[in-house]
Amino acid sequence: MVDLAERRLSLVFAALSDPGRRWIVKRLAQAAPLSPSDFTRHLHMSLQGVTKHIAILERAGIIRREKRGRRRLLFLELTTLRAAGAWIELYRSAGEHLPAAAHAGHSSPVHPHAHPPVSPRATHPGGR
Repeated sequence: MVDLAERRLSLVFAALSDPGRRWIVKRLAQAAPLSPSDFTRHLHMSLQGVTKHIAILERAGIIRREKRGRRRLLFLELTTLRAAGAWIELYRSAGEHLPAAAHAGHSSPVHPHAHPPVSPRATHPGGR
């Protein structure tokens, strides 16, 4: 049986599996708070598309929304990110004592300064 913490962890990793959502998290880490409309141009998505990604991140507990006046602002939930990082660190450090052959064939991590993903619609003239 999977406990609540394991289910939450699964939601976090599923939410972070999308490059657009990872880019939203990255931008919030650099300049929170931001509003959903702050992401539309850079992600080449409509506000509705960005809002769907935000809902997935919010459901996973990675971000939270606050209403301030007429604006909805987004903030990172650092506790959730720390918990996911601790889980990764637990298994990363446990694997460091394994023979080098156990690590063979694994790719390197994504470069931390990668550009935001581009929607296929962005390649078409007038696509948004």
